[in-house]
Amino acid sequence: MKTKSILLLVVSFFALSGCHHGGKSVPEDKPIECSVNPDEVFGTHYGPQDFQIHNILDPVSAEWSVYITWLPMLPEGTVSQDGRDVIVSDTALFAPFIDSLMWALGESAANYTFSWLPLEDYEEPLYRFMAVNNETLLDGTSVVESSAVISPYTQEPVLNFVFGMTPNGGNSPQKDTIAQRWYLITNENVGRNIAITLGRRVLSAPMVMCAIEGGKCSVSGLTEAEACATAAILSQKD
Repeated sequence: MKTKSILLLVVSFFALSGCHHGGKSVPEDKPIECSVNPDEVFGTHYGPQDFQIHNILDPVSAEWSVYITWLPMLPEGTVSQDGRDVIVSDTALFAPFIDSLMWALGESAANYTFSWLPLEDYEEPLYRFMAVNNETLLDGTSVVESSAVISPYTQEPVLNFVFGMTPNGGNSPQKDTIAQRWYLITNENVGRNIAITLGRRVLSAPMVMCAIEGGKCSVSGLTEAEACATAAILSQKD
């Protein structure tokens, strides 16, 4: 499965933002003037239901350890293997990893989609491998606010969105439950990466830094067009 280059640092995935800032003043985001057609940006039509949150196979799980143990030698061209990620210079070299991981997972292998993201800031093409759980934890139909902005910290595009809270600050029991579910998902995955996908295309795989309250989320690393297009998709109404 081929994916777009979106958001990885040299040594790790981007972190998922939305943590409480302890009352400190936060610089305001600069809205991006968007005039893109999402279908043209992504090459196909997507709706809010196609924007999904998934778990990634826990890198310290027994299954992953068996997989690493069972494969004593890394394929030629592998750059590194640190127990969490496998980075190679040719996606064809992922085949032995996928085969061995499927062997280690057994019947549960059917629960995962194996994917990779291109790493940026390297002179040669490098790719990071991941196993994405097929279960959808939340999808974009629960998003009630979305916007594309420029971060005041990095001066780079950011996608902001909110699960289950109304723009005016009000909430209903159902919406509050959705925001609470997002809090529980992030609380259970602190220190781990989760996958944000669009039509099974991995947009990003950020690390969760804290339990996120209020249903809020900010994702860095997209281009302006990708941030605008995704925000537009999330703003679609039935």
